[in-house]
Amino acid sequence: MAKITSIQEGDVLFDCHTYRMGNTTMRAMGCWDVVIKSIDLLKKTARVSWNGNPEQTYYEHNIERLRRHPPEWLRDPLNGSFCHCCGAKKEDGHRDGCKHPKAKWRKVNNV
Repeated sequence: MAKITSIQEGDVLFDCHTYRMGNTTMRAMGCWDVVIKSIDLLKKTARVSWNGNPEQTYYEHNIERLRRHPPEWLRDPLNGSFCHCCGAKKEDGHRDGCKHPKAKWRKVNNV
């Protein structure tokens, strides 16, 4: 989780949570990019662009929910688990050049 004192302008954080899949009871895990545009430490706010949308103000409690890295695998009841960074399915493993930190760790440690 991110703290407002540790983020910088230009950082990309991730908003990850479950959501309902349409008008069903099924839930999927979603992950969206949040780009930090500017920070005001006095007001403890930041201007952010969530998933490429126009800037909006996030308060300290909103920023603390954001993650530095997405989960390794996002689950989807219809399509199985997949990587947010490269889109590969869990069964196939990460693609070459995947930017997810755990993909790099697995490649270095031969896991």
